[in-house]
Amino acid sequence: MYYAIYCEDCEDSFERRRSVREAHLQRLKELHEKNRLLLAGPLLNEDNENPIVGGVKGSLIVAEFENIDVAREWAAADPYVTANVYSRVTICPFKKVLPLHLMNHQQQANRIKKRLTEVFNPQKLIVTDESGNHIGHPGAQEGKGHFKVEITAKAFKNKNPIERHRLIYEALSDLMETDIHALRIHATAAES
Repeated sequence: MYYAIYCEDCEDSFERRRSVREAHLQRLKELHEKNRLLLAGPLLNEDNENPIVGGVKGSLIVAEFENIDVAREWAAADPYVTANVYSRVTICPFKKVLPLHLMNHQQQANRIKKRLTEVFNPQKLIVTDESGNHIGHPGAQEGKGHFKVEITAKAFKNKNPIERHRLIYEALSDLMETDIHALRIHATAAES
């Protein structure tokens, strides 16, 4: 589930913020690399995109965690918290509703490709996002995608098409809950 982490800066925290900024950004990059970061950025004091001009009043992070306790632990260990940049941190569950395609389908396709590569070590793997052809389907409204998977792997040797599909669905079972509404599969056995 996603959690919104709303952080308010202490008075005169600019120098402390600057001193630990790289460590703070590194943690956000780690979330991003795990495809768990929906958005992050500073909350500005003025209607000006340059935080140096108007100053920063806090941060907003929306990221995926197992539960609220894990989100709280993650936030408590943030360098901006330990360096007393923030005066207050509020965390609450966040439900992504709009826009419908806030989730980047390319990221979803990359997760599918990574998982299938780890499980099958395929000789050929092409994952194509076909979500644009299915706008309006219930799964598309939830941000899940429609994908075509073309895969050739030794694991499919002596397996019929149904068995091959079952192996793929098994490998992607958790992503079926979060990222995938539909799969179109073409699975072939690799030559030995």
